[in-house]
Amino acid sequence: MKIKKPVFNIYNTVRTRVTESLTNSICLTAVMLIVLTAGAFMPGVSEGVEARREVLPNGLKVIVSERHNLPIVKLEMIVAASRLDEPAAKAGLSHLVAEMLLEGTKEHTSKEIIEEIEFMGASLEVNSEADYTSIRLSVLKKDFSRAFEIFADCVMHPAFTESELSQKKDLVLGAL
Repeated sequence: MKIKKPVFNIYNTVRTRVTESLTNSICLTAVMLIVLTAGAFMPGVSEGVEARREVLPNGLKVIVSERHNLPIVKLEMIVAASRLDEPAAKAGLSHLVAEMLLEGTKEHTSKEIIEEIEFMGASLEVNSEADYTSIRLSVLKKDFSRAFEIFADCVMHPAFTESELSQKKDLVLGAL
């Protein structure tokens, strides 16, 4: 598949920022980051999906799949953190961390994050599954740079304020 110049620039931007961000420190071990442009896995698409895989110097595995029929960028970070990875004494910890990732950062409150993501018409969500945790972003290509900054801020600098942590901890314990 031939790479068109504008998408290649987005890929380089993602690669550069993810490399810079994740070489610092992160509380979870990143397994892979998937960058999907223009709805690569949309329902009803019958053709095969082509993808490129690359391992960055920091060990992060990046999979890029491009489709140019829509101006959408989808990004998903999959983290090896789940209930299968936690000891019984810390049951619910991965779910608690996942719940807290979008509850504010050192620079932005959860309200500011939500308002800015919604203003762009984007979506940002975290899911804690049985065997992994995922952080997903879907945004129009024109807003990708700012949305990615928010995504990276949530992953790299979560605030974990005591009030939010206490509230979420009660919810997670109630769900166990």
